[in-house]
Amino acid sequence: MPRDSQSIRHPLHLDITETAMWGGLGRDIWNIYPNSIGIPAGRNRGRFASKDALNKVQDRYWKKGLPMGMELELELPVSLRPVDCYCDNVCLECADNNHSHCGEGRCDAYANDGYVYMRDYEPVKDVMALINKRVIDGMKNFALRNGQDYYQWTPVVSAKGDGSLHNGVEFNFQPFTTNAFKKYAASTFQDIGYTKFQRMAPSAGIHIHIPKAAFSDVELYMWLLLMQSLSHQEGTNGLSFLSTIGQREPNQYCGAIPMREAEKLYNAVQQRRWNGGKFSEINFNGHGNTVELRIFASNQMPERLIKNMAFVEQSWRYVHLLMDFVNDEKYSQALQFLGDVNMFVGFLRNPNMKGYSEELATFIRRMWKAPRNVDKLYTGADPALAYLITLNEHYQAWSGNSSVINTNTTTESMEVSI
Repeated sequence: MPRDSQSIRHPLHLDITETAMWGGLGRDIWNIYPNSIGIPAGRNRGRFASKDALNKVQDRYWKKGLPMGMELELELPVSLRPVDCYCDNVCLECADNNHSHCGEGRCDAYANDGYVYMRDYEPVKDVMALINKRVIDGMKNFALRNGQDYYQWTPVVSAKGDGSLHNGVEFNFQPFTTNAFKKYAASTFQDIGYTKFQRMAPSAGIHIHIPKAAFSDVELYMWLLLMQSLSHQEGTNGLSFLSTIGQREPNQYCGAIPMREAEKLYNAVQQRRWNGGKFSEINFNGHGNTVELRIFASNQMPERLIKNMAFVEQSWRYVHLLMDFVNDEKYSQALQFLGDVNMFVGFLRNPNMKGYSEELATFIRRMWKAPRNVDKLYTGADPALAYLITLNEHYQAWSGNSSVINTNTTTESMEVSI
């Protein structure tokens, strides 16, 4: 069913006061740009009915920024944590950290006298209120500058519990571009006060969703090869680049990416899903239409949150640029750029590149211990080469509803405004 863009238009004189949203975003997803709100592109795992439709969306993302959803997990202060959970988080209420309403009816007897459920914790509401206010104010100011009598707004963040946390909250963000997130949301926890939330356990992480609609099959295949490379190439301190940039090593919720056979990656791209579980550095199935990166440790600092968003966006831009090699059938050169971490790092640190982030570049300069010699993971003899060529041949032959590419057609998205 088409998204009703009128539902997010509000008269300029209307003040919205209730902005709390609980339980996740559901299907009401909108892309948040610095000055506008857009309808997400790509259903059916990011498939498009035509190459023109894909190119149009990619051009928009290149110019305006890539919209990325984020899940940010934080713990409430230790003093508010339940002492024990009778049912071991089996019931739905305790899995959502709502121990005071345990389905077994027993957790209250074991709870700390000061236990507070996240829905009753005022700083959770303060986070949502502050981010939404900033978006409302920003959209209103843009509308005023452009002589419009309405502005755009939809709830941009929701809060829910998560069973991997002791007594915490998971903030779900609408897909923001890096610049929009930097403008509206990045400094929220700093402004509210870092002590209001804590990152207590390794299980608390940040997951960022990237739309599959941003990729052609060729680009998605190259992106997976890149992530695989970054997961296995280590700096002089023994940490992989993904562990460095994510600020945590693989764990039970974020397992290391296995070196998959090229054929398995190819099949995953063709189907736009794979059979692996979600507890990996990359959850390729995401929410169906997204790929989820689970590599990031939980954090509240503005520069770290921006760094994370910028890394994901720039990884997409990198493979998008490598299409120049692929289009010229310089496949070995493309694989060289995908298999050499130092080349990728050079791209991230180049201030002349579209989407450059000083927060990301500064972090890399300080934290990445670059190896002097890099083992090239992909060579001209690598099986990945043959599948890259095949995917590109399919892509070049694609002119519409081609049987060469499985195009369960998707509604082409449009911006609500510019």
